[in-house]
Amino acid sequence: MIWFLLACAKDAGDSGQVLTIPDLPTDPCGAGAPFLPLEQMGEVVLSSREDTLSLTAGTVNTLLNGYDLGVEAQVDVETYLLRYTTQDRGELVEVTAFATLPIVEPGTEVPVILWLHPTVGFADSCAPTALGLEGAAFGILWASQGYAVVSPDYLGMRGFGAGSDELHPYIVAEATAIASLDAVRAMEALTIERDTSARLDASRLLHWGASEGGFAALWTDRYQGAYLPDYTSVGVIAAIPPSDPMALAERATSVWSDTTWGVAAAMVSMQQYYEGPPLSDVLAPELAELMPGEMAEKCSGFEVLEGIESVEDVFTQAAIDAAQSGDFSGLEPWECYLQQGVIRESTIERVSTAPVYMILAEDDDLAWAPPAREDITALCAQGYEIEHLECAGASHVDGAVDSLGQQLDFVARMFAGDALVASCEIQEPVVCSE
Repeated sequence: MIWFLLACAKDAGDSGQVLTIPDLPTDPCGAGAPFLPLEQMGEVVLSSREDTLSLTAGTVNTLLNGYDLGVEAQVDVETYLLRYTTQDRGELVEVTAFATLPIVEPGTEVPVILWLHPTVGFADSCAPTALGLEGAAFGILWASQGYAVVSPDYLGMRGFGAGSDELHPYIVAEATAIASLDAVRAMEALTIERDTSARLDASRLLHWGASEGGFAALWTDRYQGAYLPDYTSVGVIAAIPPSDPMALAERATSVWSDTTWGVAAAMVSMQQYYEGPPLSDVLAPELAELMPGEMAEKCSGFEVLEGIESVEDVFTQAAIDAAQSGDFSGLEPWECYLQQGVIRESTIERVSTAPVYMILAEDDDLAWAPPAREDITALCAQGYEIEHLECAGASHVDGAVDSLGQQLDFVARMFAGDALVASCEIQEPVVCSE
């Protein structure tokens, strides 16, 4: 690898700079391509300070009035729309994000939060940066606590400027992780270009996400050691994560549930991302024909799904049989697509030793809890330190919302350098809202 870098990574210009190619295996499902140099990533293409989202601490507290979050704004904040470079299957592309910074004494180094949002849709119009205060709220709240927060929209969801050519690759590990980590680079570049009062403390980065964002947090943590090596992670919060897409596909094709819709949407985006075989191989004819268009036009409320009440109306019999086999045998490459999201079987070396907070919801009908619970045991056997919380009687969304107090406590403990309360112990469900 060293000889390869020295031989192949020279800049073509006059500088003779040796560029850094991340030492990572690429996605093996047909979309993989050699990684581009890290020096080209996270460059700010466009930034815009949003005055309507740059708020005083007093205004933030007024907005918080009525919400019992147990936090109070400490400092004023400034919010930027950020368009930056990342890479996708060997191509340099642009993506978008919010960067929200505390207004502090000039030159102050502040901890960094990489906020990874839950599923809000699959197209440009659904991106958090297209949603104003609704999309920026998380970053504003935590920047007002003194943290720098970057909130990527994800690949395929450009909230402003020229739009994307395809759907967001939903539950695709490499695509999600790479674009999100480059958002941290871009926020650092922004602080320098804009000469903001806050500077990023690269020794204190926390990955934080819920639902799809929980999936993303597990994967940004996994990729960070090779892809963002200048930063040190202090912790990971993965709330209600779909950590095992293979197990979820098995459930989706056997039990009529919210998981059924989630896996169907993932298959639509994966087929487009990987330029795979026809959707009609796995989805019922009407869904295969109409669902991609609806996902491109709407963020929710897909009409093609109305009135469907059985897994047989969603998936083909071939897909049902393959999923029930436990390994999608006989229906490649769909097995490969789903398998790449199974965190415990990743070929990406985890360099980080950051503690992970895994939060599950007992009655989750979307990111079903049992396989994620099993993943905790498997990941701990690989060297992870995981603190587990399971919210008794909680649905998917409630699992993330009801546990917010516990998540805030974890953030404070990790930035303070504290140890986990309990590592790698599967806990009995508790009422999280208390």
